[in-house]
Amino acid sequence: MIIGIKQISSGEDEQHHEYDYAGVLYPEGNISNDKQILFDQEDLDCIFFRGCDDEDRKDFINALTILEDKIGKRNPGPVEDTEQPDD
Repeated sequence: MIIGIKQISSGEDEQHHEYDYAGVLYPEGNISNDKQILFDQEDLDCIFFRGCDDEDRKDFINALTILEDKIGKRNPGPVEDTEQPDD
């Protein structure tokens, strides 16, 4: 489950890297920082459910995109709708 965007790794033995998303296991949720998973857009295979995707979030993503265009950084953009896998 995605819980954040634009996350920067902070591991001691890892160079700081900006990831598109932070996620946690579902349904457990955010039980501790060491259980969070950092990943990029290209790591997503499918989306099972879209939760809080309201106008405020869309406005935030658009403002972030404009800001990053100005300073020359990439952003995750909208999460593409993908088909759910067959069970």
